[in-house]
Amino acid sequence: MVRLMLILGMIAAVGPAVAQDNAKAVREASLQGSRFELLLGKLQDQNEQLMTQVRALQRANEMLAKDVQASSAKSQQVTDEMQRLKNTQLQNLSAAQQQLNDKMKTVSDKTPWGEAQRNCSELGVKHQEIKVSMKPDGTRSVRFLCFDGKALLLGSEVYTVNE
Repeated sequence: MVRLMLILGMIAAVGPAVAQDNAKAVREASLQGSRFELLLGKLQDQNEQLMTQVRALQRANEMLAKDVQASSAKSQQVTDEMQRLKNTQLQNLSAAQQQLNDKMKTVSDKTPWGEAQRNCSELGVKHQEIKVSMKPDGTRSVRFLCFDGKALLLGSEVYTVNE
C-alpha cells in the first residue's frame, strides 16, 4: 500500500509537469500545422500559376501546329503548281515557239525579200539591207536600206503584210 501511495504521489507530482509539456507540445504542433497550411497555400498558388502557364503554352503550341500545317499545305500547293507549270505550260510555250519558228521559216521561204519588192540596182547602188519589223497590232513591215557609200531611202516602208 505504501508503494501504491508512493506511485500515486509521483504521478500527482509528475502530472502538472507532463500537462505543461503536453500544452507546449500542442502549441508547437499547432504552430507547425499553421506553417504547413501556409506552405500548402503557397504551393497551391504556385501550382495554379504553373497550370495557367502550361495551358497558355499548349494553346500557343496548337496555334503553331495549325500554322505549320497551313504552311505545309500551301507549300504543297506551290510545289504542285510548279510541277503543273513544268509539265504543261513550259511545254506549251516551247511548242508555240517552235510553231512560230516553223511559220517564220515558211514565210521567209515563200517570200523573196528585196528582189521583187525593191531593186536597189534601179537606184544605181550595189548593196541592200532588209529589216522586218513587227508592229504591236501583229502586222509586219519591211524596211529596205540601199547604200553605196551613203544611205539612200533609209527606213522607207515598202509594204505591209497582214496575217
